Amino acid sequence: MIVAGVLLAAGRGTRFGGNKLEAEFRGDMLAFHAARTLAAYGPEHLIAVHDPGHARLSAALLATGFTLIANNNPSAGQGHSLALASQAALESDATHMLVCLADMPFVTPDHLKQIINASGDEVVASAIGESRLPPALFPRRLFSALACLSGDMGARALLRSATLIPGDAAMLADIDTRTEMSELDFRG
Repeated sequence: MIVAGVLLAAGRGTRFGGNKLEAEFRGDMLAFHAARTLAAYGPEHLIAVHDPGHARLSAALLATGFTLIANNNPSAGQGHSLALASQAALESDATHMLVCLADMPFVTPDHLKQIINASGDEVVASAIGESRLPPALFPRRLFSALACLSGDMGARALLRSATLIPGDAAMLADIDTRTEMSELDFRG
């Protein structure tokens, strides 16, 4: 298995009120927590779809070994970012694409390993109960379909039949607002 570890890091942060991915969270940029976890897992390829306007984050991702794919239209939604990542994965020798979101700072390397270990040629997704969410793993046979996505729905339809790897709400929390960031930072 050859894994392309993908970090989607081009969100606009509308509900946050601006650039949340470079916002300070527990001593580092919010997005860098997820980037560090993905890099620590050790996929053969590291790809980050980023907003080129986030220079600090872009420099940190490059220094960590990520190949940067510019999303010059972040308002096109998560589906567009996933399409850009899939196009890059298609150009590599990756057999699977592990997709993580930059605003999910608590995902563990162990959870990523569980996702990878559950894979064959099927989609594997994280789950809280019956809710399917990232991180998620996609086999190469779906890269072309992912490369055609757009909008905010992302790969939701492809996750319906996914093998589920349970996680808890704390580990799979994503940060969308300043209030959520404050509450999650306070909980430690």
